[in-house]
Amino acid sequence: MNTIGTGAFRPRTLIGVIVVAVGALVAAPWYWYAHGGFSTGAWVMFAVLYIWTNIGQSLGYHRLWAHRTYECGKIMQAFLAIGASLAVVKVFLEWGPDHLWHHLHTDEEGDVHSPIVHPLSKPENPDGFWKALYGLWWAHMGWFMRQTTVPVEFKERCGFAKNPILRWQKRWDKPIVFLGFFIPFMVAGWDGLLLAGFVRVFVYWQATFAVNSYGHLVKVKRDAAGHVILFEPARNSFVLAILVLGEGYHRNHHRKAGSAYLGWKWYDFDPGKWILVTLEKIRLVYGIKKPMTHTGTR
Repeated sequence: MNTIGTGAFRPRTLIGVIVVAVGALVAAPWYWYAHGGFSTGAWVMFAVLYIWTNIGQSLGYHRLWAHRTYECGKIMQAFLAIGASLAVVKVFLEWGPDHLWHHLHTDEEGDVHSPIVHPLSKPENPDGFWKALYGLWWAHMGWFMRQTTVPVEFKERCGFAKNPILRWQKRWDKPIVFLGFFIPFMVAGWDGLLLAGFVRVFVYWQATFAVNSYGHLVKVKRDAAGHVILFEPARNSFVLAILVLGEGYHRNHHRKAGSAYLGWKWYDFDPGKWILVTLEKIRLVYGIKKPMTHTGTR
């Protein structure tokens, strides 16, 4: 079992987070004020890249490779891998084992990003507002600043490195990240860089990390001896579902992680589900697993 928070600190990640935050929260508002808004081209680039980023992360990282809830060909996988790299997070060969380890140890010792179990959640640290706030921060972005300590043998057992597309993504991840900022600049100038580059990444980070933090702020009831008697592994959020292609239905996902559908009811806002259904009709994906028949973490 890995110990929470013991992984090596990643200074380059912190620098990247600061640069993106300054670009999104300082430079972009200044440009908006100084130039009276952003150009149509910048908004178009923002929309295209934000959607592609979401598709790559949700349909690629999460529903395809991590949980194997459907299948598709190599060209489709390459499209998803490029979109996932645009999110400026870990390559899948690192992200995938982290995520499956999270499912195996949800909100218990070993979970890589839990607001309940974190470096300050030890019994000697008294409960209170600051401890809870730190847990929220840890689950949101604190864990992102450290190298996770998922066992090497578990990573090997996942078998993700056997996929040539995922090995290709690892090799070309940094050039793709660069193009995610350079192309908007070439198409729409500085406002393209700021809006479709820095603001896009910052907004996506906050939305997807909120699934880890807010999505796991759950009610835990204990008996007089302190033993857990009621625990729900996650919560659903319609607002987050809008921002991250249906991923906000996080309780549904933890209940039936083997399902490609995160929104189970017809009115649930799960664009990822709708995209998969459409792609299945034109035979770009197949073997979609649905919530009625599949459970488990894989």
